[in-house]
Amino acid sequence: MNKKLTAKTQKLVKTLPTLSKSFASSITIEPEESDLIEKRGVIYSVFDLTVPSDIDPLLVTKIVNDVLFDSYYSSDSISPIQALEKALVNVKDKVVQLAETQLKEETSASFNILAAVLWGNVLYMVQFGKGGSFLVRENAVKPVNSATEGSFSVASGIVKDEDVIILATQSFLDSHTIQDLVSGAVSFSMHDLPDSAAAFLLKFDTISEFTEQEKIDFNLGDRMPEIKPGGSKMSSGLGFKNLPKISLTKVRDKKFSWYYLVFALLAFGLMFSVFTVLKNKGESPNNASGENSTDRDVAPVVNEAALSSEELAAKQKVEDEKNKISRVDAKFFYDLKLVEESATPSEIVVLDNQVVVSDKASGKVYISSKTTPKFELSSNQFVGITNLNYFGGDLSFTDNEGYKVFDLTAQKVIESYAGKVGGPAAPYLAFVYGVSGNVVQKYQLLDSGLSATTWATSEDFSGANSIAIDGNIYILKPDGLVKYLSGQKTDFSLDSLDKKLSGAVKVVKDVDFTNVYVADARNKRILVLDEKGGLVKQILSNNDDFDDIKSISLSRDEKILYILSGSKVFEVAL
Repeated sequence: MNKKLTAKTQKLVKTLPTLSKSFASSITIEPEESDLIEKRGVIYSVFDLTVPSDIDPLLVTKIVNDVLFDSYYSSDSISPIQALEKALVNVKDKVVQLAETQLKEETSASFNILAAVLWGNVLYMVQFGKGGSFLVRENAVKPVNSATEGSFSVASGIVKDEDVIILATQSFLDSHTIQDLVSGAVSFSMHDLPDSAAAFLLKFDTISEFTEQEKIDFNLGDRMPEIKPGGSKMSSGLGFKNLPKISLTKVRDKKFSWYYLVFALLAFGLMFSVFTVLKNKGESPNNASGENSTDRDVAPVVNEAALSSEELAAKQKVEDEKNKISRVDAKFFYDLKLVEESATPSEIVVLDNQVVVSDKASGKVYISSKTTPKFELSSNQFVGITNLNYFGGDLSFTDNEGYKVFDLTAQKVIESYAGKVGGPAAPYLAFVYGVSGNVVQKYQLLDSGLSATTWATSEDFSGANSIAIDGNIYILKPDGLVKYLSGQKTDFSLDSLDKKLSGAVKVVKDVDFTNVYVADARNKRILVLDEKGGLVKQILSNNDDFDDIKSISLSRDEKILYILSGSKVFEVAL
């Protein structure tokens, strides 16, 4: 019989500050879905980061947590060791990207991370950079024997009842010995730990036993030794500027198309017509019939009415490619009028498995599964509901009473903070940011309600109707979009657009999305922008589906765009 173990944990780490140049953190990632735990286990991780300038530790920790979860648990076709290695590479990439974005430069820093997964009675460990892992068995402390390649070390093996595994950052090991930690011979306060010091203790207990037939094959072959003593030192940590980045690039074949020939012929015709007109101007003012040339009807140089449908299509295609326009046949998802004829939906947001639409005027909320389109009216109503957002899997919003977080499964409010948020708002970490006039307010969420302080003041904010946050704050007005970081305006320009914003209603961006999305209602388009404001593409409908855009949202994997237009919801694959 094989044993299935669980781990009791203890974290030795300082409370994270608001901003810091050096910090450490530890996280446990245990999926809510029991089948994921059965198939892939539970993740335990400790990491540290040191950068030249202050950075937001809570944001970094959230990114490490989210990327580890998404990358590891979605890699179900490879072994846990391979999945952990892949996940740590993805974590490193995201942390690099965040550091360069917030510090506005390519920066040299130290990032180190250790991650372990317990599945059944087997522990898999991967380490990037500096740090250490130790096995405590029968009161004997021994370093975990690991195989090292470059900046990575890996180990896997069977753990037993009462075994203890310790994962520690290098700063912790420099300030304390593991033997002292285990024996209790030396007492210390977590407040006295160095900023980048952290340790994670895992003690294993049996919860059940299972047969060989119940084991899941990870294609690891016979390489399943017990964790053995021995010493394998990690290589030194790498600076961000030396870390390789992984990127996916779409490549489009450059082929000669017949419409370029048509365009060239049109251009030649234009030149010939201009030449003829100029030539006629140089002749006698009277023609053979004695008429003055100014009285003659001169045909337009390019008569589009005379062009064939194929020629018009070719001309349109050239213009679309120049302006990065993608014309789509949006897929119909649902019409809220089918639920209630009186429905006047105003906003949409996509959660993990549901699509939510709200009606600000009535306070009603409509909910549909993503996979089976059918909106149903929630029994809850929130007068003045607006500012719908995804918040850790739940729905957050503001209404006439304040800011709330709503659990769709339980159909109840799980957090409520009284106070007035007068304009567009969005949650970020433990705060809510809202625009009121020319001021961005930062709201603390207290038991007594919302407590506002001024985050930034600028005329850029006046008239704002939407806000999005990924560490930066994007503030949208009907005719413009600005980006701020730490209260200061950043380099962000919409100069690449062929048309200026007109009646823009919604901006979407968070830490999980690569691009910025803007619903430009009057121009009947959705703009996809990069983080500098550069145009990635414009999405237009081949028919009238985008004639009354009110709001947009995205699936959490950034693959499906949802558009609320009038009372109808459409979806577009990105």
